[in-house]
Amino acid sequence: MRYFVFVVVMTVNGFMLILQMLMLARMMLSWFMQDADGPAVNFVVETTEVFIGPVRMFFDKMKWFEGSMIDMSFITTIMILMIVNLMLPTVRI
Repeated sequence: MRYFVFVVVMTVNGFMLILQMLMLARMMLSWFMQDADGPAVNFVVETTEVFIGPVRMFFDKMKWFEGSMIDMSFITTIMILMIVNLMLPTVRI
């Protein structure tokens, strides 16, 4: 059972690392390539929007950060991913 939990934790950890790299790529694309439209860009945006979208909808519903020039939903999503990633190695049976 412990081996199974270890494998699951390591798989989720790897997924989280890949997702964080995609988030970093999306951030860089938004800074440097404003009108980029290609399969790689679409993949990055569609993959990360699944995680950013609910946070953005929550902030819109609560009317938080309405006039902000910084995308706080993006920053919040990155922070949530980092917290989950830090908590994963502490999973015990």
